[in-house]
Amino acid sequence: MHGLLSDDPIEDLASDLFRRGPFADRVIDLLDNVASETPSAVLGLMGPWGSGKTSALQLIRARVSGRGDWTVAEMNPWMMADLPSLIDEFFLSLLSAIPNTDKGKAIRHKLARYAKAVAPFASPFKVLGIDPGKAMTAASGILEGDQSIDGHRKELEDALREHGKPILLIADDLDRLQPDELLLVFKLVRLVGRLPNTYYLLAFDEKSALDVLSSTDLARTDPARALAYLEKVIQVRLDLPPAHPRQVARLLDQLLDAIVAKHEIEFSEADGHRLGSAYHDHMKLHLREPRQVKRYCAQIEATYPLVKGEVDFSDFAVVTFLRTVHPGLVPVLVANKDELTRTKREWPDKPTRDERLTAWRARLETAGVQERDQLSLLRLLGGLFLPIKGALDHMEYAGSHPEQASDRRVGSSEYFDRYFYLGVGESDIQDTRVRAALAEVMAGQPADAWSEVEALVATNAELVLDKLRRMAPMEPTMAERLAPLVASFEATVGGGGFLDRAPYLLRSWAAELVQAAEPENMQRFVEQVATASSVVFLAATCDRIVRASAEASNELSDTQIDLARATIDAIRSELDRQATRPPEEAESVAGLLTYWRSLEPEADLRAWLAGVIDSGRWPMPDVLGLFVPVGSMSSGGPRVPALGDPDLELIEEVLGIEAAIAGMGATAEEAESTFWDTDVSFRNRVRRVQAALRRHQLQTAPNSTPDPRAPRSAGAEGPDHLGSAES
Repeated sequence: MHGLLSDDPIEDLASDLFRRGPFADRVIDLLDNVASETPSAVLGLMGPWGSGKTSALQLIRARVSGRGDWTVAEMNPWMMADLPSLIDEFFLSLLSAIPNTDKGKAIRHKLARYAKAVAPFASPFKVLGIDPGKAMTAASGILEGDQSIDGHRKELEDALREHGKPILLIADDLDRLQPDELLLVFKLVRLVGRLPNTYYLLAFDEKSALDVLSSTDLARTDPARALAYLEKVIQVRLDLPPAHPRQVARLLDQLLDAIVAKHEIEFSEADGHRLGSAYHDHMKLHLREPRQVKRYCAQIEATYPLVKGEVDFSDFAVVTFLRTVHPGLVPVLVANKDELTRTKREWPDKPTRDERLTAWRARLETAGVQERDQLSLLRLLGGLFLPIKGALDHMEYAGSHPEQASDRRVGSSEYFDRYFYLGVGESDIQDTRVRAALAEVMAGQPADAWSEVEALVATNAELVLDKLRRMAPMEPTMAERLAPLVASFEATVGGGGFLDRAPYLLRSWAAELVQAAEPENMQRFVEQVATASSVVFLAATCDRIVRASAEASNELSDTQIDLARATIDAIRSELDRQATRPPEEAESVAGLLTYWRSLEPEADLRAWLAGVIDSGRWPMPDVLGLFVPVGSMSSGGPRVPALGDPDLELIEEVLGIEAAIAGMGATAEEAESTFWDTDVSFRNRVRRVQAALRRHQLQTAPNSTPDPRAPRSAGAEGPDHLGSAES
């Protein structure tokens, strides 16, 4: 197996994956036959670019050289900088085939004399039929004595016949030459180099050679004339057998196996099935020659280290194929990331499956994909992106973001960019660093990696929480060490906006971590979480656990009961602490009371509030102001503080509506019934709840009619809303 980044030809049968050995043997037999029938001939080895012509030549050269009855020389015409150098290379290659013995030296001398005589006439001008006078002038200073070129040639021919050992001159990659260079090589081997016991094996792609010849004055853009000339030059045509699809697949398997082993990639049977499907759907149409396979695998080897461990290898291999074979498609995929990763909101104008398929066909055409390749390429893309697969199969696929992200698939919005930008962006963090951060936490020593995680929370909290939640092992020790750190994100994440998943992820994950703690450590654990965040966050977390259990019609476990009790104790302590402050400085009182009532329905909350009011710490009007939540709103710009509606249901529960109305003091002026009020002063909070109570009083009076201006009750939003708004 050659290096992954190597395009070198094979040199022995051990590397002969395409069974070129029998073909090489047949070429040698043919050379013997030709040598027995004609003193000189030109054989042409033809095959497409990348089909393995050079490897076949290597096998032929090794076999012929090993026999000892032939002399082999090689010519590299495409390495020459100009036409005169090309002529020199031709004669020097022939000279190298003559042994440096006494007899050989005589032949080499005759060949050198012939080369000197021919060179001016074989110059680009003479060979191409341009200004032969210059060639005659140059020749006059070189020829020795009065001997003609024919004389030098005859001497050389006699010496070569006497030498007896046939010479094989091999020239590869002729299809790389410019038109004048290719024409010169053909005339050299066909006319000047037609010498006894001298045979030529020329390797090239026939189509490319004909294209080059068609551009010369000789063919005059006539393909038929070009073909006729080529057939005149080549006496024996040898077509390299095409690589069998099984052989190509075997080479691809070997190279991919080498990459997987080198980079220690975890590659499951399912991964292999996905990559195999992509190969059979479309990739095999463009990986038909050995060089195409090697070029493709070299691209994987060159770029995979940039994202090693950060992407799914099977998807990366397919995306690398697209980058290598369909480069015009890559910017199209990047431009449609939101659709491909299903992060684009398409309602109410969601396209039908047929419309989506039509749109993607048009995009492929724009990217330069031939119509015959479009369906197979769409199948390949369907293996990467569920929206395309759904359009092809006329159905919806429900693969979720967590599943795609957990497997680091390109169809995940979290990982998509890594495949196309070949790295981890500024607003992202390496999975390896997240794992390192979790290892630091598990060891009880959060350090540099954890600091990177914390720093990213401010700019991309959703991504950080997604990664941590997926990668953290859910066991007691990790939960107890991680939960306080996660709870500390509360201040950074905040309440969030309507489309912000981060607050939801934070609360739901915190609930999972809390439940995973050891029961005997619950009290200490609760205190740590409350210290790291807020009692409201702790209460919301605990309430989420209890409500989830109730909705599942399950009885609370002993651990959940202990958690609820510890949380209630924390709520009571926090409320007592808040009650020592002026009411305008108190925080989250309504939210804490709501969670207390939810966790302990039998609790006498009226007794606690009555004690605060009776002690004179908080007058009734000020207590009522605490029930107006302070949140935020946005109209597309920066979020601004705003008041929500008071929770009259909670006021009834902990104070009693009638008692509240009786204790609110002087009759409040009628307030506007706007849902949001950006005056968040405590005085306005009191005025807002008083107005709400007055409207309630008017609506519930005998013979009253509902006030259409009455605001919606905040109680309908539930405990999480109240807690997040007031916090």
